[in-house]
Amino acid sequence: MTTMNVPRFSGKAAYLILLGIFCWPVAASATVTISEIAWMGSLTSANHEWIELHNDGDAIDVSGWQLTDGSNLTIELTGVISGHSYVVLERTSDDSAPGQAFLVYAGALVNGGSTLRLERADGSLLDQVAGGENWQNIGGDNETKATAQYTAAGWVTAVATPGAPPDPAGVQTKQESPTKSSVTSSGALQKPKLKEEVNLVLPGITLSLAVYAPTVGYVNQPVNFTVVPSGIGTDL
Repeated sequence: MTTMNVPRFSGKAAYLILLGIFCWPVAASATVTISEIAWMGSLTSANHEWIELHNDGDAIDVSGWQLTDGSNLTIELTGVISGHSYVVLERTSDDSAPGQAFLVYAGALVNGGSTLRLERADGSLLDQVAGGENWQNIGGDNETKATAQYTAAGWVTAVATPGAPPDPAGVQTKQESPTKSSVTSSGALQKPKLKEEVNLVLPGITLSLAVYAPTVGYVNQPVNFTVVPSGIGTDL
């Protein structure tokens, strides 16, 4: 008969293995997001509106995708967005923004604000930006023509950077995160947090992980959570 040696783990070692299972990084697929919106046009013309998309992964064919506000604007996308790049959709002509347009569209963004949806060819939602009344949720300035830009710190009002990453030196205003506990039209996470516990029971030892996380998450919004361990043994 063949015997197999099974490693024995102390309470602490078992806990570390469990912690590794729950905290191991999970690969996220590449995605295309709405990264900058010039809803106010330019100093040259109010008609020079444009919308920037950011692809944070490999090249992707967006043919058949749609960007719409459900009323005044419906853009049918076509072509391939290169990997790790920014592209600009320009209204009316290629003169709406510096650089070459990824495509030129008809329609308009209303200054009163709207919600933009980026949908795949099958109609599934990839990204959504709820601008709110007068675009107050994401920013932008109709006087200076600074645009609304999505950064690691959230939406900001900044000097336009069509087809390029945001320039930290150009930021004029950062949109404040809502403080209400309910979900807001900007897609902010609810403040109430849900505590869930995961327990591992060994002879004489109970190891627990308490996970504190938001109850609701939204596209293009970070999800923060905290893991609190308990019942860690002292043996190696």
